[in-house]
Order: sequence, then structure tokens, then C-alpha cells
Amino acid sequence: MNPERLGNKLRSVRNSRGLTLEEVAKKLDVTPSYLSEIERGKKIPSLRALCNLSIYLDLPRNLLREVLEEPEEETQSFGEMLESRREEMGLTREKLSRAIGWPRKNLEAVEYGSSDVPEEFLRDLAEILQFPSVFFEYSAPEAIGVKVKFFRQEKDLTQMELAEMSGLSTSLVSKIERGEVQPSLPTLAKISRALGVSPCCFVFQLNQETPGSEESESRSLEYSTSSKKSKLGEIIASLSQLDEEELDELHEYLTKLKD
Repeated sequence: MNPERLGNKLRSVRNSRGLTLEEVAKKLDVTPSYLSEIERGKKIPSLRALCNLSIYLDLPRNLLREVLEEPEEETQSFGEMLESRREEMGLTREKLSRAIGWPRKNLEAVEYGSSDVPEEFLRDLAEILQFPSVFFEYSAPEAIGVKVKFFRQEKDLTQMELAEMSGLSTSLVSKIERGEVQPSLPTLAKISRALGVSPCCFVFQLNQETPGSEESESRSLEYSTSSKKSKLGEIIASLSQLDEEELDELHEYLTKLKD
């Protein structure tokens, strides 16, 4: 991970949202100087700070992948992880799409790394692929331990083996899995490499609970487009189920509305 690169990305997104350091720091309950050091690449943010920043600034998923993953690392992305799970269960995209009752394009989108899919689709997908329900429902900081344990068991590793592979103590791995300790980003990177998955698999979550008070919740709605993307995904899913004649009729109707 390149702290300077991460800081530049965060500053760029903050500026594009028209927010000052003081405004963001206040909402995230950190000091402006701490946030400034992060943006200047002088300090690596805590995992909680990064998760809160990603939620509040509505950071694009590919942005964090760029700064959290090293080019030479052979780790699975979130989408690749889902694809691998599907293939292990002997399911083609067509079969899985039919099984969950959603268009195949939704499945392709999420496997290719897009977040522009309905939340309901991800929940249905998780159920079919036998992921624990909390895997997608917890906010990111709370889900770290759940995800570490899930990926470790998927690799058929003991806590001691994971600790040795990642250069950590067994007691630390155990505390992380129990949710007693929140790992730093460098520690999370070590665990990710050992498990062969992208750090983003731990950072991203389905339910983006806005940090702070009820006031910050309304603030996030102003700057976040996630709900709009979800609605758009639902509309696209509905359109994909129309036949050619129905699409022609809809197109004609929309054309008349524009006129």
C-alpha cells in the first residue's frame, strides 16, 4: 500500500465533493491535523478511519483497490472471490442466475467488480453461495473478524497456520476473529496475502452505516449516490426481462414523454 497515493486519492475525492478538511474531520470524529497527515501520505489511516472515509465520501470501489493492492500480489478481488465460489459449486452463470431469479447481467456485473447492483441481489447471491449472513450485513469494522475466520476456514487453515503465514501471533489472529482487536491496515494486508484475497474483501460491506450521529446520516445522503445506483440496478433488472416488442412499446412511450 502506498500512503502518499492513498492520501492524494482521498484529497482529490474530498475536493470534488466540495468539502473542507474541517467538515470531514468533524463528521468522522477525528482531528483536521490527523486527516491532513493522511492526505499528505504522512500517516496510514486506521481501518475504521478508512472505512468511515469510504462511506462518507462514497469512494469508488476501484479507487481503494488501486491503493490497497500491490501490482505484483496475486490475490482474489471481491468479484473474483464470488466467481471462484460459484465455480467450486459447479454453477454456471446461467444456472446461478436462474436459481436466484435475477438477470445474468447482475451476476456478471458483480463478478467484474461493479458495485452497481441491487443490495437485494447481493443478499440472494450470498445465500445461494452459502456465505454467512453477517458477511454482508455487518458494517466493515465489525465484520473483519467474521471474514478472517470465514476465509481461513475456506482455506482449511488453523489459526496457528494463518499466524505463521502472515507473520503474526496466534493470539492476535484469535483476537481479531473474535472481534476483540481491530487490525491495522498493514496487519490486514499481511492476512490478505496469506489468505490469497484482496484487502478490499475485508473493507467493503453491503450495508454502509454512516459514521457519527443522525446528522451525519442525512449528510451522507446528500453526497452518496449508492441509493440511486441501487434503484437504477432494479430498473435495469426489470427492463432486461422485457421482450423485444415490450421494449419497443416502452421506447415509443418514453419518446412521447420527452416531446
